[in-house]
Amino acid sequence: EMNRDFDKAVEAQVYRINYQTEHFPDTDFVPVFNLALLGEGVVPSMFGSEQMIVEDQPPFQVGRILSDISEVDKLPERINPEKDGWGARVKELCLKWLDETDCQVPIEVNDHQSPYGVATKLIGNEDLIYAMYDEPELVHKLLGICTNAIIDAAEAMQSYCGKENVILNS
Repeated sequence: EMNRDFDKAVEAQVYRINYQTEHFPDTDFVPVFNLALLGEGVVPSMFGSEQMIVEDQPPFQVGRILSDISEVDKLPERINPEKDGWGARVKELCLKWLDETDCQVPIEVNDHQSPYGVATKLIGNEDLIYAMYDEPELVHKLLGICTNAIIDAAEAMQSYCGKENVILNS
């Protein structure tokens, strides 16, 4: 429901934060908006990976877009995090949150995983491991593309949310 209706996502996060602060006031809880509801495939979606919304779980990724490491040149060197894949959804949800909370509660960067984690969402894990032996230069290129995509996605969030409103490492 939260992936289909961002008003519900905001409402659920406000409820979560209020519940935590009201019932456990003595903890070191820091209220933040957590984008985990969008799943781990946000950055891979910016390369064209299909995301599937399912019930009661974060979205799942449908397949892989590279059948083997030799296809790495099919990927763009850089992504446009505000327009590509689910990047526009991230922006919409973040701006809705900031408006609803009057910029009083920061947002965690989307769940991007590591460069390796992003790579395994673009090509199968076993294929990537074999490629480390067979085509290390192409693996290096892929991991560079993935690293830049993670940086670009985080910097895009900072640009439209304001650096003071984005937590890069929660």
